[in-house]
Amino acid sequence: MNYPEGFATMYRACFGADAWERIQDLASSPPHRGIRLLARDRAPAASSAVRSALRQAVPWETGAYELPAGLQAGADPFHAAGLYYLQEPSAMAPVSALAPQPGELVLDLCAAPGGKTVQIGDRLGTAGILVANEIDPGRAGVLTENIERTGTMATVTNLSPARLAAAFPGSFDAVLVDAPCSGEGMFRKEPAAVDQWNVGLVAACADTQLEILSTAAAMVRPGGRMVYSTCTFNPIEDECVCIEFLSRAADWELCPLELPGSAAGLSATELERAAREWPPLAGRTDALRAASQVPTGHCARYLPGGADVEGHFVALFQRRKSSAPPSSAPEGAPRSIPDGHRRNAKARGEPARDPGSSPRLADAWRGFAHDALRRAPCPPGAELLAQGARLYCAPPGPAGASGVLRPGLPLISNRHRHVVPEHALAIALRCADARRPLRLAYGDPRILAYLRGEEIEATAEESERLTDGWTLICIEDASLGWGKLSGGCIKNHYPRGLRRPYRFVWPH
Repeated sequence: MNYPEGFATMYRACFGADAWERIQDLASSPPHRGIRLLARDRAPAASSAVRSALRQAVPWETGAYELPAGLQAGADPFHAAGLYYLQEPSAMAPVSALAPQPGELVLDLCAAPGGKTVQIGDRLGTAGILVANEIDPGRAGVLTENIERTGTMATVTNLSPARLAAAFPGSFDAVLVDAPCSGEGMFRKEPAAVDQWNVGLVAACADTQLEILSTAAAMVRPGGRMVYSTCTFNPIEDECVCIEFLSRAADWELCPLELPGSAAGLSATELERAAREWPPLAGRTDALRAASQVPTGHCARYLPGGADVEGHFVALFQRRKSSAPPSSAPEGAPRSIPDGHRRNAKARGEPARDPGSSPRLADAWRGFAHDALRRAPCPPGAELLAQGARLYCAPPGPAGASGVLRPGLPLISNRHRHVVPEHALAIALRCADARRPLRLAYGDPRILAYLRGEEIEATAEESERLTDGWTLICIEDASLGWGKLSGGCIKNHYPRGLRRPYRFVWPH
């Protein structure tokens, strides 16, 4: 890999010759990969080919491991069941720093492709409210797909930060700003990022990052916290953005942050020294003048070669508490979005958004749940919300339908006058939650046939036990999707967009 000369100068100036030699040594090797086991299935079956191959834990995130070279984890059926998420190890650090807690109201502002959103949702479970926003429509679609593949309870919005801030002033307990950046930590994974890198791009990214960070800050409640992160190394997009933000935000402070395996952020002295060797840094004079007043060493940075990572920068901020009265929510209950921004139209005396379909869909859901489920996955306080021909289990979220792509967990939809359960509902369930689960052992050839979209056969004993109707197809205790049993044949309802020619080799 031929790094841009300006990048090489920056890296040597900021992190030293030894660090530059380490990143050069890694340039021709494949990028590091990681895997997170979701909390609900932190220890899936020992027979899993992936689970049994994991050895080296990622120390800054529970249930995370380095992925061994050559292990095709995405082909394992447990991946299709949403039991784990593939993610570069240092990309897990921002959520570890944010430390979302059950019962909190959390925003992932720049959420696509969804790894950090799923990580937050995994920590919240059903005891919290998660809003995931992505301004780019195409990337928002990828975000939604990853959320649904893992059964994550989240509201997905497609709004500008400014519009979101107007709807939620001072509302969130925690906000993650994993900002768009010049992508220096993506060089090995996406070589196109090398060709696109230049000092002008760095400066433009920093200006955008500062604007997004300042807007995000307006959505955090007094006493709340915010994490700013990038997958880039240069201090113009990292320390300088933090310094400039704090110079404009008197009610915020930078918190000490110690993440295992990370290095501290550059101090004021280190920034001044680096600026003498890399002139673009000296050009950010306002930030450098304020640097001595800001403890930028509180930040955390992962550099390639320092740990088995591609690289990330993380800073933790806290908004100072004010005289605002404490929440009256009971212990363990999620903090509510202000009434003016809740979806509960009935409570405000307004008509339902779709008065024709909403009651029918709600009745259809109750009938389906009574027939097919032992337990529904809707958390306390959620409501049934019809949006078009689909019914959702919706926690409180942004007001109105504009910009809301996914108001919660999809439950059922009306397709050609037939009620069909949603795939996301299946993934949110466990085998024991269904009245008629088809529990297939790891290694059963029908699993791969189902994932390819083929019709599968039930044995005589299975047909007698299950009876005809909607069946939850499971691999051991994890759900894969829906099928409809009739006369011993199970019609495949695995989404067409997820079907692919699986050629997975089961371990012996």
